[in-house]
Amino acid sequence: MLPNSTGESASAQIAAVRAAADGPVDLRVDGAYITFVKPGVGTLANDPAGFFLQAERSGPALFVEVDPAVLSSVPQAGMRVSILVSNKRVAKAWCEQPSPATACWAPAMC
Repeated sequence: MLPNSTGESASAQIAAVRAAADGPVDLRVDGAYITFVKPGVGTLANDPAGFFLQAERSGPALFVEVDPAVLSSVPQAGMRVSILVSNKRVAKAWCEQPSPATACWAPAMC
């Protein structure tokens, strides 16, 4: 895990975004990788376009909800990027029940 230009790891920055309360934020993620670009499907309000960011294989991840067509550089899996997060929300929470622990993206929902 290499530090980025701020001296923090991108994984720590992603974790800080995930830990933030929903609403306006001013958090940077510097040097994370796009792992998957997702097109919008069906009703975009329910299944929007965007991409996933992750810094390490076993590290935390984020879904960045944005229409890739409106960006100046079209995101592609494998690109190393830096973003400024201005708003955070948990769009959909999922839980899975591995035995014996529960893994959650939104622990309050489980």
